[in-house]
Amino acid sequence: MSQSFKRGLQILDLFSVQRPTLSLDEISTEINTSYVTTYRYVKVLCESGMLVMEDGKVRMSAKILRFVNNFWQQNPLVSIANQPISKLHKELNETIALCKLEMNEVVCIYRLESSLSLRSTFSIGQKMSIHAGAFARSISAFLPEKELKGIVSNIEWKSFTKNTLTSQTEYELRLKLIRQRGYDISKEEVQDGAVGIAVPIKIENRVIASLGISMPTVRYQEHNLPFLVTKLKETSQIICDEIIKNQLFIL
Repeated sequence: MSQSFKRGLQILDLFSVQRPTLSLDEISTEINTSYVTTYRYVKVLCESGMLVMEDGKVRMSAKILRFVNNFWQQNPLVSIANQPISKLHKELNETIALCKLEMNEVVCIYRLESSLSLRSTFSIGQKMSIHAGAFARSISAFLPEKELKGIVSNIEWKSFTKNTLTSQTEYELRLKLIRQRGYDISKEEVQDGAVGIAVPIKIENRVIASLGISMPTVRYQEHNLPFLVTKLKETSQIICDEIIKNQLFIL
């Protein structure tokens, strides 16, 4: 992979719901290149239609949506999960996300956001370290031991908030608890003001994804946890049944 191509991917990966626009200085700092070199990379991405630069600010173009739509249409897991997730989303009106392991990170591959003005946000392609948050740990808890050890040995135990679980001992205890109860919950571990509740999606004891709810802490009520977990597990089972029914092979 050429250096220019790698830099281009790095730049595209910087944008998120939390950071929809970036200055050239910010991009330069993030990818550790000079302002002039950064401008050259950004200019090429703008000419290809991937980015737009206006008044010194850079943002993704609408062209990106075409790739997202293509992914959704071609991904068998998303196509199967779409309808059950839509039903759950309509019932709860909270942000629902579907995530899967890609290489050593957990990535959001589909989501429906709450229509409420105060909501937790998830972006397609958002990456999560395997140690941080319910969505990631609901996958890592059910990975084969050898695969999990290989990933954990190479992660950075980064703290995203004061509540992030960064002790490997505590992490292993949490995974054991997740295996016992079949779900995980994270309270302001990845993002201040947000609660995540997630369950694994498993086919024949092989975890293929996680399904979860993200909501503002002010709307989370402890007594509703069993109800939310039940709804997530029911939806997860529906997705599993559809995968088996359609004889799909999900990586």
